[in-house]
Amino acid sequence: MVEQAAEVTTLENGLTVLTERVTGRRPVTLGFWALSGSADEPPELAGITHLIEHMVFRGTHRRRGEEIDRAMAAVGGELNGFVEREFTCFHARCLAEHIGMAADIIADMLRNALFKPADIEREADIVAAEIASYEDSPGDVASDLIASAMWGDHPVARRVFGDIGNVRTMSSTQLREWAAKLFNPSRLLVAAAGDISHEQLLSELHRHFEGHRATDVEKILPEIVARPTRVVLHRGSGPVHVRVGAPAYARRDDRRFAARIICGALGGGPSSRLFRKVREERGLAYDVGAYGASYSCGGAFVLYAASGAEAVAQILQLFRAEMRDIAARGLTQDELAETKQQFLCQTEIALDDVGARMERMADSYIHHGRVVPVQETLAKVRNVTMDQIIEVAREMFTDSQLALAAVGPVDEHNLEAA
Repeated sequence: MVEQAAEVTTLENGLTVLTERVTGRRPVTLGFWALSGSADEPPELAGITHLIEHMVFRGTHRRRGEEIDRAMAAVGGELNGFVEREFTCFHARCLAEHIGMAADIIADMLRNALFKPADIEREADIVAAEIASYEDSPGDVASDLIASAMWGDHPVARRVFGDIGNVRTMSSTQLREWAAKLFNPSRLLVAAAGDISHEQLLSELHRHFEGHRATDVEKILPEIVARPTRVVLHRGSGPVHVRVGAPAYARRDDRRFAARIICGALGGGPSSRLFRKVREERGLAYDVGAYGASYSCGGAFVLYAASGAEAVAQILQLFRAEMRDIAARGLTQDELAETKQQFLCQTEIALDDVGARMERMADSYIHHGRVVPVQETLAKVRNVTMDQIIEVAREMFTDSQLALAAVGPVDEHNLEAA
């Protein structure tokens, strides 16, 4: 699909609307993005955004919960929501002719949710079950632990689910008050991609948000300061899930492109260094790789593995050796070229999906205040040099900045290489 220039309109009440028209494709994806997430919650309300994300599906003044569930399903569409650290999203995928209905349903959920006490009690049980399922996944737990091992009590280090004790005691009033802040038009962005009319969507949103006044809601997360520690959660059986974390770059920092190339070359798939050296050549782990995360206030670069306890020390030695090698010598020319090509191709392939286009458009506007053209991003990747790779690796992979987290049948003896 050819990239189209996004249309952008900001209404008088602050609501921002983005659309990208993709002609000839009937599927469309619509997303309502609240520019607040779990990192914006005070500790005593940790988990409230996640609970609200559940509760708005329970019913409004216009629709019962089952009517919300059925409406999109009846036309073959999908409706869902999720919470991240810096935003909350409700999204629908449907055919172009049903986008007005999708916008009507989501706007109704955000503006008119009932938050009945009986529903809150039932939904808290569901959230508790979700948290229990999460805690049974040691890989997920390890990923949250490395955030706290790197950043301590910084808001982005908290887990998105929040605290189940808080969730079970939240009142209707608390939920309504927080939802009013969360879904305030000045903190809300609507993005849609597909064969749609910008003016048609604007008309629909005017109808729902007319008279809904903006409120000044300042959101400034403190800059992340690395406070690396070691966090070990002993569990008596199963594999050990280990994470080594290094500080990385904020969402608006162009050094993140070099970090992303390092991530791909080091642990991005079957051709990466860690996959070959840890899994294929030595058979030390069944799962190994690297990933990155970027927020408005900082970022992370994480190496991970799942293995038997007896292999953890050797894996950590290999992690350190590869980080030091890249910091000293960079990548090979073949690695640099191949990883760039992987990124370029994956980006182009993803844009064949209107959902990926919608998400990219929203993410770009949230972090940059504009929709950054795809070709601009791809050019920055192509222009990353070997000198930049070495400079970024030396900044990230300083031993004193590395944090470690492990979950499983593990003790200090297993981690002696760290």
